[in-house]
Amino acid sequence: METALIDIKAAKFVGMQEKPDFIFSSMSYKAGDNVYSTMFFNELLNKKIYLKNYSKNEIKHITFTFLIYPVNYSGVNRSERKYYKRSEKHFFIDIKVNEYEDFCNAEPLLAKELLKTHLLRAVKKFLQTQKDFNFPLFLKDLEEVL
Repeated sequence: METALIDIKAAKFVGMQEKPDFIFSSMSYKAGDNVYSTMFFNELLNKKIYLKNYSKNEIKHITFTFLIYPVNYSGVNRSERKYYKRSEKHFFIDIKVNEYEDFCNAEPLLAKELLKTHLLRAVKKFLQTQKDFNFPLFLKDLEEVL
């Protein structure tokens, strides 16, 4: 009978993967397949931009959540905001997408452009005054990548 040795240091367990620098998600109401456009940003930014280049260990992760609801939506309706979880050095930005009908009816490429516009607007609004964060360099690199 043989026994297998497992190198614990090399083994990856569920939940042990390192959290990416950028996390993109969406909260929407019947927005269709265009909500999957957020995955495009997730993959693109995590391959090309690293937060350690802009923050001296104050921000390790940023989560962007696109809020996609019709104007007259009466359910839970979160507003655009930012918040910082200091214990995890995790910054959260909720981004309101105002053009609900346009987004839902858009071709995938146009939906990405719409999200890109709102992403840049929210980054300027919420990260520009963030202490210990090199916003001008981050914005320049973000615009180049997008």
